[in-house]
Amino acid sequence: MTLTHRLSYLGSRYRFDCMFNNYPSLPEYPGSVLRSAFGMALRRIACVTNQSTCPGCPLINECVYTKIFDSGIVAQTTGISLTPYVIESSIVEPKTNSTDFMFGFHMVVYGIALKQLPLLVLAWQKVLACGLGKKRTTGKLVRVVCCQKGSQDVCVWREDQPRIIPHDTTTHLDIPVDKHEVVLHFDTPVRLQRKGKILGHSEITSADLISGCMRRFSAVVACSGEQIDRRSIRELTEQSKSLEDKKELKFVQYSRYSSRQRYEMQLPGLIGSWRIRGDLKPYLHFLYLCEIFHVGKNTSIGLGKYTIDPQFN
Repeated sequence: MTLTHRLSYLGSRYRFDCMFNNYPSLPEYPGSVLRSAFGMALRRIACVTNQSTCPGCPLINECVYTKIFDSGIVAQTTGISLTPYVIESSIVEPKTNSTDFMFGFHMVVYGIALKQLPLLVLAWQKVLACGLGKKRTTGKLVRVVCCQKGSQDVCVWREDQPRIIPHDTTTHLDIPVDKHEVVLHFDTPVRLQRKGKILGHSEITSADLISGCMRRFSAVVACSGEQIDRRSIRELTEQSKSLEDKKELKFVQYSRYSSRQRYEMQLPGLIGSWRIRGDLKPYLHFLYLCEIFHVGKNTSIGLGKYTIDPQFN
């Protein structure tokens, strides 16, 4: 029996179940498409000044839209840029009957976004009503289910009961006390960088992964108003250079179209398995937290998603 200790963080993972008359045409990693549509719908709902652009708006630092979706704008005046959600790229396998197509996607919500869950649900309703994909296939939101790891799924919103049901919004993680080996399986491309450069298979090290997980941890807890000692992060990163690893990763080129900047962006990354050995005790809570909140760049569109092999739990 593996000894564990429990850590808790404010944040929840939700599944949004949708129904379409026709199957919407979406890319392999649809997180970017979903995020773009979500942002436009959220702005239409939240904006009270009706300005064409956000810069220069007198309410910019208090606006729900900029705090949730466009935190980079807020950072220009506050110096703080935090994105309090992850739209997971992996679509739940579609189910079809004679007339309707059902599928779902997941969204990890924390920080200020968690307090605005009813607004997020309304935004997704608007997205589906306007349509998704190249053909703008319309649909409707059927239910929202809270899917906390290690807990039973709870339906918190239904089409016929359009109010959020009170539920536990805390993520509970049971972290092994003593573990010397983990295997991570990356389901979507992970994009880790060092000195501003995205790392390839031959350059990336376990220290880069640990550093990325600790930075991600810092961002997640900062969304709840907490901070961790940056000096301790640097010290732990230096210590992690002694870890051994075996990588079975391959390079993939993911592209996304930026509707705001109006050009296609190339986002290279790595997918596959990564085995890490050594004294993992100082790093386990970072690794297990990022299994839920992802790691690396572009986590908001679902990149950097991995699972920890249960064989090593």
